Amino acid sequence: MKSIMLGTMVALFSISTLATDYNVDLENSRIGWLGSKKIGGQHTGEIKLKTATVKFAGGHFSGGEFTVDMASISNNDLTDATYNAKLVGHLKSVDFFEVEKFPTSSFKITHAGMGKGGDNYDVTGELTIKSLTHKVSFHAQKIETDAKITFTAPVVFDRTKWDVKYNSGKFFDIKALGDNVINDEIKLEITLVINKTESSGPAVEKKDLTKKKKKKAKKAKKAE
Repeated sequence: MKSIMLGTMVALFSISTLATDYNVDLENSRIGWLGSKKIGGQHTGEIKLKTATVKFAGGHFSGGEFTVDMASISNNDLTDATYNAKLVGHLKSVDFFEVEKFPTSSFKITHAGMGKGGDNYDVTGELTIKSLTHKVSFHAQKIETDAKITFTAPVVFDRTKWDVKYNSGKFFDIKALGDNVINDEIKLEITLVINKTESSGPAVEKKDLTKKKKKKAKKAKKAE
């Protein structure tokens, strides 16, 4: 009996330390964006995730991969339908993200380490927009309940590194542009929701461990 209990405890401990992948709840997750001019004026909107997976190892957040549907870019501050459509169309054009040519963008986490205070993480990864890839770093906060895990993170990146140079003061005459200069920094507010029941990683591993546990139990029974 002691052998059976010991085998069970070992199996449970092994499962808890395995690397686990979680599928992100795409419907309830959110990416908000903000772009602004040098002299007053800004626009806000959202963009949707196409696929998203978050990785845990030893119970800690360790990585993830995300694909963004660039065609889903929307604006939420312009109430006039005509102006709203005009802005969104411009963002999808060659002046900005060339959505027809580059329908998706992606982000792959290369490092996720514990930050200061509670469930805070220092995250670094590779952001790919318009087939150009550059490193981006930011801080993320994890909030966990019995049913779900939520990550929130403010992310800021310089659009010109990804060849989005429209009305940038770095590449065009500021005096000529006047109050049409657009800030190079784009700000994102990211919220990722993970349902703990949506684990996609350890199913096979759990099955293998269960087989091992049964074998140990049989050996222990024969020994008795």
